[in-house]
Amino acid sequence: ILTIALIPRNFKGYKEAKIPMWPIVSTEKKTMRIIAIGAFFTSIILYENARHLKANGIIRIIIGICCFFLMVLVMRNLMKPSNKLTFLIFKVASLFMIIGFLLLYLGVVFI
Repeated sequence: ILTIALIPRNFKGYKEAKIPMWPIVSTEKKTMRIIAIGAFFTSIILYENARHLKANGIIRIIIGICCFFLMVLVMRNLMKPSNKLTFLIFKVASLFMIIGFLLLYLGVVFI
């Protein structure tokens, strides 16, 4: 929801309607950083779940590579937030969560 609120036409509409959403009551850059931090912690938790559940080693490596890629994007966004990078993180994180949970399931079932 935070990412969608950052779309310029949505942002303008929320601001005019005085809807107290995070991007409206805070700055745009802080919102982008919050989205990045959320993706960072979620990727760490997903990898730790794979490790804790003793998922297949190959699956853990794949999840680890995805985590690393997402963390690189997050670090870039924390240093210099941009709408384009925030939306990329949102898309990559969404895809990663779907693939990650599927891989986690497969890695635990086929130990």
